[in-house]
Amino acid sequence: MSGFIPIGRELQNHWLRRDKDYWMVFCEMYFLARYSDKPEIRTIDGLEVTIHHKEFIFGRPGWSRRLDISEQRLKTLIKKLIDEGFIKQTQRHSKFTVYSFEYEPEIIQNSNQQNNQHSNQQNFSEQPAGTQAGQGISGTINQQNFSEQPAQQPAEQPMKEEGIKEEGIKEECLTDKTHKGAVDKMASKSKVEKSREGKSEYAESVWLKPEEHEKLLNEFGQEGLTWMLDVLSSYKLSVDKFYASDYAVFKRGGWLRLKYEEHLSKNKQKSGGYKNRSQQANEDFDDLKQLYANEVNKGADNINAGSDRIVGENQKGISRLHKSN
Repeated sequence: MSGFIPIGRELQNHWLRRDKDYWMVFCEMYFLARYSDKPEIRTIDGLEVTIHHKEFIFGRPGWSRRLDISEQRLKTLIKKLIDEGFIKQTQRHSKFTVYSFEYEPEIIQNSNQQNNQHSNQQNFSEQPAGTQAGQGISGTINQQNFSEQPAQQPAEQPMKEEGIKEEGIKEECLTDKTHKGAVDKMASKSKVEKSREGKSEYAESVWLKPEEHEKLLNEFGQEGLTWMLDVLSSYKLSVDKFYASDYAVFKRGGWLRLKYEEHLSKNKQKSGGYKNRSQQANEDFDDLKQLYANEVNKGADNINAGSDRIVGENQKGISRLHKSN
């Protein structure tokens, strides 16, 4: 492929250009849109798809990974581009969608309009003269009425000016929103950096203080802690989640701890060793009773042994008295 793609100056202050991620995706769509008028058949996941002029294939997960943009932002951008007529959906499949890239710079649009107007005027001027001459005065009146009609371009001009004013107001609102979004993004970045102070990354996107990690290791062991770290890392990466403290979800009442306890319960059920609370309470009570009985028996044995010793001593004393008498 060679050549160039036109971009109009009307996008200079557009919301699309002010967001670097959105602008990168927009340019990617522009570059990938099929430039040839001849359709192309592509096979994607075993499915034959026909791609026509200006069309491109879009899959949110793949584009998210390739361009390093969250899927939620891509979803928002696609909706806005469709609403403003930059793209339109032409095919929809289970794993991807085909869009047509509809954007054209204003200079090309105006050029097409002028060409159409010039073509219409030329067709009118090329009509046979006899058609008007044969009408006599009536033809003159028609010509006069036609000449008194306002030109098409001046009639459209006020509408265009009004559109520009509305666009200016809309653009001003978007400027405020963009500025606010940039401030929020900076604040969010500052919070993330602050939340990681004095911490180490024990799993991807999971940050803990060394003493926090040591407590968890002592409580859950290496196997249990590794399981919980993997679950938390997978969740945070999949939904682009931020926690001020990752340690909090490990504590009692945190969702990760509850999920780990549920995981242990399922494993016990599979191994046949699971007991409900009532069963566990009964077993604990039986153990206490057995312990108490053992202690009582030990006490009774000690008492019996003491009694035997006392009886024995008494008998020995009596025997000595008889011998002395």
